[in-house]
Amino acid sequence: MNRQQSSDNIDHSRHLVVISDEDGVYNAFFHIKDILTKEHNAYLSFIYAIKANSSDTLFELELLFLEKRYASSFIVYKTCMGDDVPNINTQLLEALINSNTSEEMNFILYGDHEFVAKMTESIHFLEIKSCEYKIINNKDYEN
Repeated sequence: MNRQQSSDNIDHSRHLVVISDEDGVYNAFFHIKDILTKEHNAYLSFIYAIKANSSDTLFELELLFLEKRYASSFIVYKTCMGDDVPNINTQLLEALINSNTSEEMNFILYGDHEFVAKMTESIHFLEIKSCEYKIINNKDYEN
């Protein structure tokens, strides 16, 4: 009972959004585990961009387990990206940004250089004004 009460009272003043394609998912997965165990006041969203023709996604079961274990602070969004352009549908990203209730929103990007560049461009294009935000290169992230 105490665990449930404490998870309901979590202050989610910071929203971390990890975005990765299949090239970056290995590093993203271990970073997600690290965030979940160390950043107790953060809400974490993971956008996992997979190729339309992929039948098997890495860490799918592990991500499901983490999503259930950290149900009040972690959610996974799997989305298909086009074969010709390494980018995700901006409607998902825009909806996630528009529904944000945290004071601070940080984006951590993993993956192929072109994918990270396209995602950075999309985030800047959406001009987030509802909160502070920054894009953190996965190599620059510090806990």
